[in-house]
This record gives sequence, structure tokens and C-alpha cells, in this order.
Amino acid sequence: MKQNLTFIPGVGVALLMLFSPIVGGEEELGLTPPLATEQEQKIQYPEFNALQQLIDEGKARSEIPLKFKVNYFYTKDNLTYAPLMFEVQGGDISFGKDNGGNEARLKAFGTICSPKGQVVVPYFYLPIQLILTNPELERFRQGASLWSVSLFIPPGEYHLYFGLRNEEDGRVTTVMQPLVVPDFSQDMLSVSDIVLAEELVRKPGSVLEATAIYDCLSFGNIAYQINFDNRFQTEDQVEFVFMVFGTGVDPQTQKPSLKVDYIIKQEGALISQFPLQYQMATVSQPLPLKLFNLKPGSYTFEIVITDLITQATTTKAASFIII
Repeated sequence: MKQNLTFIPGVGVALLMLFSPIVGGEEELGLTPPLATEQEQKIQYPEFNALQQLIDEGKARSEIPLKFKVNYFYTKDNLTYAPLMFEVQGGDISFGKDNGGNEARLKAFGTICSPKGQVVVPYFYLPIQLILTNPELERFRQGASLWSVSLFIPPGEYHLYFGLRNEEDGRVTTVMQPLVVPDFSQDMLSVSDIVLAEELVRKPGSVLEATAIYDCLSFGNIAYQINFDNRFQTEDQVEFVFMVFGTGVDPQTQKPSLKVDYIIKQEGALISQFPLQYQMATVSQPLPLKLFNLKPGSYTFEIVITDLITQATTTKAASFIII
């Protein structure tokens, strides 16, 4: 089914123009770019055409090595918070010569549609500008850069169409990934994805809006500097965070009462297990890997949550690697 995109130009560096999700009936939304200077659009906004080609013809481009993933967290107005995180190696980003070879301009872009072709999140794009000193540029090229885009999506099954363009050399990568967005209902016990982070950073103020981008995973005034592949060293003190929904309430304290069993496994074998109790639905605390004397290899961090009010249970797991 041919799907036309609405073009929404960005308004500045580090801003994502993301409008409220559209949830309609069975009809297809026939959305088109603005009428003005169509030829100029094709020249000025080639990423728009690359995304349209991916949707219409299934032709993906892979000119910039790119890793990305979507996590799922709390519900707001029946919308699941789904930060889209993408990572690019510094050596794969071209820098221009206008400022001594130290400026790069990237543009991330995408849309989310239902399997029937309905637009759920209209076309958005995210301009990113990097201006680095010579020492900064050298360090940048030796590492990886991660960005996070805040999306709010109704529960359901969708197709994410996403891409990245380097405006300096015109290289483009576009990808399609199915999304299964969970419904964190308040009627039954459920848990978000688990985030394993290298560091927790407290920011001034409280910002959690669809117009913001981050170089980390952000919840209000708390940001988590994550490792994209969950690769850590034994000496690292990992910070983990997850959110619990649909909890009972203690009639005396008017708070949840949760017991959480933390389990570390390797290839199914139990390495360590310890329980903790909470009277809060958002849990964030350190996980000192050194305490468990973990050797290099692949592990699973599993949580088993028991609601002490309703006796309901639920589980979630995250994989990590010790290098």
C-alpha cells in the first residue's frame, strides 16, 4: 500500500518536531508534503524521499553503520513512552571543512505506521549539529555517539521506519523494524524494560517531553548514561532502573509494597540471587558487579517482582556482557 508522508520541517538544532499520535479508523491517511517548491524539497530534503522509498518500495539504504533500539516504559494518557536510541561510531561521521574540518551536520528522521498503513506518529526529523575542537574531534572519532529520541505511542503492533543522513557527504541509512508496544495497564501487575546504565546524572529542572533529544536516556530530571550493548567491566558499578505498574496499595501507607528478587545467571546457571523490598513503583539503584566476582562472558540479569498486597507476580530480564 502506498503511503504518503507529511513533511514537518525542524526548527533548530537539538529539537525534534514530533506531533501527537494520530489514532483513526480503518481509512488510510493520505498525507502529502507542502505544495511549495516541490523540486526544492527533493534537493533540500533527500532524507524525506529516502524514507518514502523505503515505505513504498521496501528499499533500505545502509551507507552509514548504525545501531538502534527501542525500549518501553510507562504509560501517559494511554501512550507508552518509547525512547528510540541510536548509536554511530565517530569514525563513520564525515566532518566538513567550513570550520577547519570540525563541523558535522546529521539528520535523524522517521515515522511509525500500523501494519495497515495508518500513520501513528507523523514524519519527524531531528537535526544534530556537532562543532568540535581538534582534541575533541580526535576523541570523538575514537568512540561512539548515542542519541535518544522521545516517542509516545499507543499500545499495539507497528512498523518503525527510521533513518539517518549525513548532510556533509549525503550518505543515508534507512531501516524498518516491527514494533510491539506493550500496554502497561493499571489493572494488572506489569514491569517496564530494565535499563542498565554506566552512570546516573541529575539534571536541573524536570524535562520529559516529545520535543527533546538526549545523548542519554532521560526520565524527568534524571538521566542515565547507557552503554548501548550492555558491555561492562567487573569494576563497573552499574545503575539499573525499571518501573512497575498495576500495583496494589497498602491501606495504611497508601504506597505499593513490592518484593523484588534479583537473579544473575550465566547460560541458565544461577550465579547470585538476593531479595529487596520497596514502597515505590520506580526502582533505581546501583548494581556493584565486582561484588559477584563475574568473569568475562554473557549474563542475564533477571527480576522477579511480587506485589505483597495482591500477591501477583511478574518477571523481566536483561542481558549484559562482562569484558
